[in-house]
Amino acid sequence: MPKKKQLIKLIATIFTDIHDNEHSYGFRMEDHVETAYHDKMSRLEVPDHDLELLKYVWEHHGGEGIFEGFFAHITDKKVGIEINGVEYNWKEIEDILV
Repeated sequence: MPKKKQLIKLIATIFTDIHDNEHSYGFRMEDHVETAYHDKMSRLEVPDHDLELLKYVWEHHGGEGIFEGFFAHITDKKVGIEINGVEYNWKEIEDILV
């Protein structure tokens, strides 16, 4: 059986402080090795649509640390991404990332 490719994942996320139950909103990106996140958003600031979320992260955080590495991998290899559990191939996202 062929090995399933491991896409980088982008996930809209609710973060909860386990001590006082306070919530914040944002997103996380991860692969099989690393995770990066941004948790300083209100619920209304987090885009509801997958490709809008990808565009937001690319435009506002694409040049930062681990995010930059994730996007370099995607654009250099022209591979897809999984956003909120849905896989998007390169052709579906390239207009956002070029």
